[in-house]
Amino acid sequence: MTPALRAAALSLGLAAFLVAGCSSSPGGLDGWESSRFPDDGTQDDPLADDEEWPDEAEPRTFAEICVRKKTMVRTAYRPCDDAEKGHAWFYLAIDAKIPAVGRKAKSGSFQPPDADLVRVSDKGGSGDTVALSDDADRVEICVRTSTRVRTDDGRCDDGRDGYQWYYIPISRHIPRVGARAERGTYHPSDWWTLYRARPKGGQGRAAAIKEPRPEASRPASWPTRRCTTPDMRRPWIATCTSIG
Repeated sequence: MTPALRAAALSLGLAAFLVAGCSSSPGGLDGWESSRFPDDGTQDDPLADDEEWPDEAEPRTFAEICVRKKTMVRTAYRPCDDAEKGHAWFYLAIDAKIPAVGRKAKSGSFQPPDADLVRVSDKGGSGDTVALSDDADRVEICVRTSTRVRTDDGRCDDGRDGYQWYYIPISRHIPRVGARAERGTYHPSDWWTLYRARPKGGQGRAAAIKEPRPEASRPASWPTRRCTTPDMRRPWIATCTSIG
Protein backbone atom coordinates (compact mmCIF):
# COMPACT_ATOMS: atom_id res chain seq x y z
CA MET A 1 0.00 0.00 0.00
CA THR A 2 1.31 3.33 -0.97
CA PRO A 3 2.03 5.93 1.74
CA ALA A 4 -0.89 8.06 0.57
CA LEU A 5 -3.35 5.15 0.93
CA ARG A 6 -1.97 4.28 4.42
CA ALA A 7 -2.49 7.89 5.58
CA ALA A 8 -6.06 7.90 4.27
CA ALA A 9 -6.85 4.60 6.00
CA LEU A 10 -5.48 5.84 9.35
CA SER A 11 -7.57 9.03 9.08
CA LEU A 12 -10.75 7.02 8.45
CA GLY A 13 -10.03 4.68 11.35
CA LEU A 14 -9.41 7.55 13.80
CA ALA A 15 -12.66 9.26 12.76
CA ALA A 16 -14.66 6.04 13.30
CA PHE A 17 -13.12 5.59 16.77
CA LEU A 18 -14.07 9.12 17.84
CA VAL A 19 -17.66 8.70 16.59
CA ALA A 20 -18.05 5.46 18.54
CA GLY A 21 -16.61 6.97 21.72
CA CYS A 22 -18.97 9.97 21.65
CA SER A 23 -22.05 7.81 21.02
CA SER A 24 -21.22 5.54 24.00
CA SER A 25 -20.67 8.47 26.45
CA PRO A 26 -23.29 11.12 25.65
CA GLY A 27 -22.58 12.97 28.85
CA GLY A 28 -18.85 13.16 28.20
CA LEU A 29 -16.09 12.31 30.73
CA ASP A 30 -17.80 9.26 32.22
CA GLY A 31 -21.17 11.00 32.42
CA TRP A 32 -20.05 13.88 34.77
CA GLU A 33 -21.97 16.38 32.65
CA SER A 34 -25.13 14.28 32.90
CA SER A 35 -25.05 14.22 36.69
CA ARG A 36 -24.19 17.90 36.95
CA PHE A 37 -26.89 19.07 34.57
CA PRO A 38 -30.40 17.49 34.53
CA ASP A 39 -31.87 16.09 31.38
CA ASP A 40 -34.15 19.13 31.04
CA GLY A 41 -31.12 21.34 30.51
CA THR A 42 -31.48 23.34 33.75
CA GLN A 43 -28.52 23.68 36.10
CA ASP A 44 -28.73 22.69 39.80
CA ASP A 45 -28.14 25.44 42.34
CA PRO A 46 -24.74 24.57 43.84
CA LEU A 47 -25.80 26.27 47.14
CA ALA A 48 -29.18 24.57 47.38
CA ASP A 49 -27.95 21.87 49.76
CA ASP A 50 -25.78 24.13 51.92
CA GLU A 51 -26.63 24.03 55.64
CA GLU A 52 -28.10 27.19 57.11
CA TRP A 53 -26.08 28.95 59.80
CA PRO A 54 -27.62 28.26 63.21
CA ASP A 55 -28.94 31.19 65.17
CA GLU A 56 -26.77 32.48 67.97
CA ALA A 57 -27.47 30.69 71.24
CA GLU A 58 -29.90 32.46 73.51
CA PRO A 59 -28.32 33.70 76.76
CA ARG A 60 -28.89 31.21 79.55
CA THR A 61 -31.07 32.11 82.50
CA PHE A 62 -30.15 31.15 86.06
CA ALA A 63 -32.34 30.87 89.13
CA GLU A 64 -31.14 32.50 92.35
CA ILE A 65 -32.23 30.88 95.59
CA CYS A 66 -31.31 31.30 99.26
CA VAL A 67 -29.71 28.38 101.12
CA ARG A 68 -28.27 27.61 104.53
CA LYS A 69 -24.57 27.33 103.84
CA LYS A 70 -23.95 24.42 106.23
CA THR A 71 -26.78 22.19 105.07
CA MET A 72 -27.45 23.49 101.52
CA VAL A 73 -31.17 23.42 102.34
CA ARG A 74 -33.19 26.02 100.48
CA THR A 75 -34.94 28.66 102.61
CA ALA A 76 -37.28 31.56 101.94
CA TYR A 77 -35.64 34.63 100.37
CA ARG A 78 -35.84 36.86 103.44
CA PRO A 79 -32.63 35.64 105.20
CA CYS A 80 -30.56 36.36 102.08
CA ASP A 81 -32.36 39.62 101.35
CA ASP A 82 -31.36 40.81 104.83
CA ALA A 83 -27.87 39.28 104.63
CA GLU A 84 -28.37 37.09 107.68
CA LYS A 85 -25.34 35.11 108.74
CA GLY A 86 -25.26 31.48 107.76
CA HIS A 87 -27.27 32.06 104.57
CA ALA A 88 -26.06 32.72 101.03
CA TRP A 89 -27.32 33.19 97.49
CA PHE A 90 -27.03 30.07 95.34
CA TYR A 91 -27.36 29.88 91.54
CA LEU A 92 -28.70 27.10 89.30
CA ALA A 93 -29.52 26.92 85.60
CA ILE A 94 -33.25 27.53 85.14
CA ASP A 95 -33.63 24.21 83.31
CA ALA A 96 -32.00 22.28 86.16
CA LYS A 97 -33.97 20.66 88.97
CA ILE A 98 -34.55 23.52 91.41
CA PRO A 99 -35.35 22.38 94.96
CA ALA A 100 -38.44 23.51 96.83
CA VAL A 101 -38.06 25.45 100.07
CA GLY A 102 -37.00 22.95 102.73
CA ARG A 103 -35.19 20.66 100.27
CA LYS A 104 -31.46 20.41 99.67
CA ALA A 105 -29.80 21.94 96.60
CA LYS A 106 -27.69 19.29 94.89
CA SER A 107 -26.07 21.27 92.08
CA GLY A 108 -25.21 24.87 91.33
CA SER A 109 -22.73 27.46 92.57
CA PHE A 110 -22.33 30.26 95.09
CA GLN A 111 -20.55 32.26 92.39
CA PRO A 112 -22.93 34.56 90.48
CA PRO A 113 -22.91 33.63 86.76
CA ASP A 114 -22.63 36.10 83.89
CA ALA A 115 -26.24 35.51 82.91
CA ASP A 116 -29.83 36.61 83.44
CA LEU A 117 -30.91 36.02 87.04
CA VAL A 118 -34.46 35.36 88.22
CA ARG A 119 -36.14 34.37 91.45
CA VAL A 120 -38.26 31.22 91.41
CA SER A 121 -41.33 29.72 93.05
CA ASP A 122 -41.05 28.27 96.57
CA LYS A 123 -42.30 24.99 95.12
CA GLY A 124 -39.22 24.63 92.92
CA GLY A 125 -39.32 22.79 89.62
CA SER A 126 -37.63 23.38 86.28
CA GLY A 127 -37.93 25.73 83.32
CA ASP A 128 -39.21 29.23 82.71
CA THR A 129 -42.60 28.47 84.29
CA VAL A 130 -41.09 28.57 87.80
CA ALA A 131 -39.56 32.04 87.31
CA LEU A 132 -41.11 34.94 89.23
CA SER A 133 -41.59 38.42 87.81
CA ASP A 134 -40.05 41.15 89.97
CA ASP A 135 -39.84 44.47 88.16
CA ALA A 136 -41.62 46.74 90.66
CA ASP A 137 -40.05 50.13 91.33
CA ARG A 138 -37.77 50.36 94.36
CA VAL A 139 -36.68 53.06 96.77
CA GLU A 140 -33.00 52.82 97.66
CA ILE A 141 -31.83 53.96 101.07
CA CYS A 142 -28.40 53.77 102.68
CA VAL A 143 -28.16 51.63 105.81
CA ARG A 144 -25.50 50.52 108.26
CA THR A 145 -24.99 46.84 107.43
CA SER A 146 -24.53 45.79 111.05
CA THR A 147 -27.92 47.18 112.15
CA ARG A 148 -29.85 47.97 108.94
CA VAL A 149 -30.54 51.44 110.38
CA ARG A 150 -31.03 54.11 107.74
CA THR A 151 -28.32 56.76 107.42
CA ASP A 152 -27.49 59.62 105.08
CA ASP A 153 -27.28 58.50 101.42
CA GLY A 154 -23.89 60.17 101.08
CA ARG A 155 -22.19 57.35 102.97
CA CYS A 156 -23.23 54.86 100.30
CA ASP A 157 -22.52 57.32 97.50
CA ASP A 158 -18.98 57.60 98.83
CA GLY A 159 -18.62 53.81 99.18
CA ARG A 160 -17.83 53.98 102.89
CA ASP A 161 -17.12 50.65 104.61
CA GLY A 162 -19.95 49.29 106.71
CA TYR A 163 -22.73 50.86 104.61
CA GLN A 164 -24.78 49.43 101.75
CA TRP A 165 -27.79 50.33 99.65
CA TYR A 166 -31.02 48.67 100.75
CA TYR A 167 -33.88 48.40 98.25
CA ILE A 168 -37.52 48.61 99.37
CA PRO A 169 -40.55 48.16 97.08
CA ILE A 170 -42.12 51.53 96.46
CA SER A 171 -45.48 50.22 97.68
CA ARG A 172 -44.13 49.79 101.23
CA HIS A 173 -43.24 52.12 104.08
CA ILE A 174 -39.85 53.83 103.87
CA PRO A 175 -38.12 54.40 107.24
CA ARG A 176 -36.86 57.81 108.32
CA VAL A 177 -33.15 58.40 108.85
CA GLY A 178 -32.25 56.75 112.16
CA ALA A 179 -34.96 54.05 111.92
CA ARG A 180 -34.47 50.40 111.02
CA ALA A 181 -35.29 49.29 107.47
CA GLU A 182 -37.50 46.24 106.93
CA ARG A 183 -38.83 44.05 104.10
CA GLY A 184 -36.33 45.12 101.48
CA THR A 185 -33.15 43.59 100.13
CA TYR A 186 -29.43 44.24 99.73
CA HIS A 187 -29.62 42.28 96.50
CA PRO A 188 -29.96 44.59 93.44
CA SER A 189 -31.67 43.84 90.14
CA ASP A 190 -31.23 45.34 86.69
CA TRP A 191 -35.01 45.27 86.19
CA TRP A 192 -35.83 47.88 88.82
CA THR A 193 -36.38 51.60 88.45
CA LEU A 194 -34.82 53.21 91.51
CA TYR A 195 -35.81 56.29 93.49
CA ARG A 196 -34.23 58.03 96.47
CA ALA A 197 -36.32 58.88 99.55
CA ARG A 198 -36.99 61.91 101.74
CA PRO A 199 -35.05 61.89 105.03
CA LYS A 200 -38.29 61.74 107.02
CA GLY A 201 -39.45 58.62 105.12
CA GLY A 202 -43.11 57.79 104.75
CA GLN A 203 -45.32 55.72 102.50
CA GLY A 204 -43.54 54.57 99.34
CA ARG A 205 -44.43 56.96 96.52
CA ALA A 206 -45.04 59.86 98.88
CA ALA A 207 -41.52 59.43 100.28
CA ALA A 208 -39.85 58.95 96.88
CA ILE A 209 -38.03 61.95 95.48
CA LYS A 210 -36.50 62.99 92.16
CA GLU A 211 -36.93 61.35 88.81
CA PRO A 212 -35.41 57.88 88.47
CA ARG A 213 -31.71 58.03 87.77
CA PRO A 214 -31.12 57.27 84.04
CA GLU A 215 -28.39 54.77 84.78
CA ALA A 216 -30.71 52.87 87.11
CA SER A 217 -33.80 52.75 84.90
CA ARG A 218 -35.10 49.41 83.77
CA PRO A 219 -33.56 48.40 80.41
CA ALA A 220 -35.54 47.49 77.30
CA SER A 221 -33.95 44.04 77.39
CA TRP A 222 -32.45 42.16 80.28
CA PRO A 223 -28.66 42.65 80.24
CA THR A 224 -26.09 40.24 81.53
CA ARG A 225 -24.68 41.10 84.94
CA ARG A 226 -21.30 40.68 86.54
CA CYS A 227 -21.40 40.48 90.32
CA THR A 228 -18.50 40.85 92.74
CA THR A 229 -18.14 40.52 96.48
CA PRO A 230 -16.36 43.65 97.76
CA ASP A 231 -15.79 42.27 101.26
CA MET A 232 -15.04 38.55 101.57
CA ARG A 233 -15.86 38.80 105.27
CA ARG A 234 -19.46 39.38 104.14
CA PRO A 235 -19.78 37.15 101.05
CA TRP A 236 -23.55 37.38 101.12
CA ILE A 237 -23.37 41.03 99.98
CA ALA A 238 -22.62 41.38 96.27
CA THR A 239 -22.38 44.36 93.94
CA CYS A 240 -23.66 43.74 90.40
CA THR A 241 -23.08 45.77 87.26
CA SER A 242 -24.47 45.41 83.75
CA ILE A 243 -22.03 44.22 81.07
CA GLY A 244 -24.29 44.35 78.02
